[in-house]
Amino acid sequence: MRPPFGLAALTLALVAVRAPAQEGIVPLDSATVATLAPLESRIGRAAQLRLRTATGSVVLLAPRLRPSGLGYRAREGPDPRLDGRGFLLQAKGRATWTGAAVGAVVAGLGSALLFSQLAGLACLDGPATCRAPRLESAVIGGLMGGAGGGLVGGLIGALIPRWHTIYRHPPP
Repeated sequence: MRPPFGLAALTLALVAVRAPAQEGIVPLDSATVATLAPLESRIGRAAQLRLRTATGSVVLLAPRLRPSGLGYRAREGPDPRLDGRGFLLQAKGRATWTGAAVGAVVAGLGSALLFSQLAGLACLDGPATCRAPRLESAVIGGLMGGAGGGLVGGLIGALIPRWHTIYRHPPP
């Protein structure tokens, strides 16, 4: 049984719309290429690089720095045009460090508060029987909670994609 003609045409149209454009190059002047030279390994490692201009953005797939500009295997989006007003280069990465920092701060403060309160409960009979000072308990709890929260936050952040700015032209 053959699929209906309409379904085949729709499938072909969707594939044609989603298919990335062919190889190309974003022309850059020699001074900009020389400025980007220290970032060549970072650009080469990036599977995707986003070029943002005042008129829009385009995602370059498999980017490479070449003497005449920024080459790419394919692109998703319109033809990249630099109008001289500046641009941003952003590499696709993960939010691992942001997640780790947020997790460490939140869990560290929460654990410090919890351990401080638990130490206070141990001192209900009076200061003579208190063996665990609240400040020491809060510091120990904060360090333990911060370490665990940083680990969990980093793991969660590794699941979240994020664009990292690696170059701004003209530099600020």
